[in-house]
Amino acid sequence: MRVSEAICLFVNNFFPKKKAQGRESSEAYSEAQYSWARNSMSFYTDYVDLKGKVMLDAGCGPGGKTVFFAEQGVKSIIGIDIDPERIALAKSYAAAKHAHLPEFMVGNLA
Repeated sequence: MRVSEAICLFVNNFFPKKKAQGRESSEAYSEAQYSWARNSMSFYTDYVDLKGKVMLDAGCGPGGKTVFFAEQGVKSIIGIDIDPERIALAKSYAAAKHAHLPEFMVGNLA
């Protein structure tokens, strides 16, 4: 490590860490995704109508976005992620939100 890097790391210890939404737990990250999807959709409400559409959420992670979009009237939605643990979290999150429409599966898009 160069001296300049060591100095930067040392000085960084004196500044407060910014809290990132959703980093507290897996459930918090799902809720953060849900919130981010809601906020993003609010910008496009006048231009995008999801009712009756078929959607794919590639790289869905713990399913927050997928559940939000399922609530917007889509015909069907599939969330795919490469990590089986994330898919388990997504299924759990959907069940907790009483969202029965989303399907989740482990998959690789490569």
